[in-house]
Amino acid sequence: FKLNQPDGPSDGWLTQDGLWLVSKPAVDQLRAHLLSQGIEHIPTSNAPMFNLLQDQAIIQPNGEGKAIWKASIDNGRGWKNTLTVLKIAPALIWPNATERPEAYTGTLTVEAAGPVEEVEQALVGAAEPLSVGNNKKIPAAVNQTA
Repeated sequence: FKLNQPDGPSDGWLTQDGLWLVSKPAVDQLRAHLLSQGIEHIPTSNAPMFNLLQDQAIIQPNGEGKAIWKASIDNGRGWKNTLTVLKIAPALIWPNATERPEAYTGTLTVEAAGPVEEVEQALVGAAEPLSVGNNKKIPAAVNQTA
């Protein structure tokens, strides 16, 4: 994942409050990874996948108890956008705080919970391929299957 890109779009942003990942590309990449590992019965659509991640406390719910948040991101240098994002506790990815990337230097403002369908539709097909940026890798998810 490209995090905290100073010149524009990223796959996610790390703030003091959480790791915010663009919802659709993050879940699509997670689904592909799980399937490539031979894990079966992975939901094929995003809504059940969001529910599964929320039920397992991997993603944190918004004020309405939903998985998807709406956030405005502004790098302070001319790039800004409003996106649907998922919130993850940084400690879930980086248990050791000293191994975390630096926090995002722009602003990420969470908007009031509400309909997000318009923003999600705008994202379809607009995401860049995911890659690792900032020389900090997000560790592979811990296999929590029995």
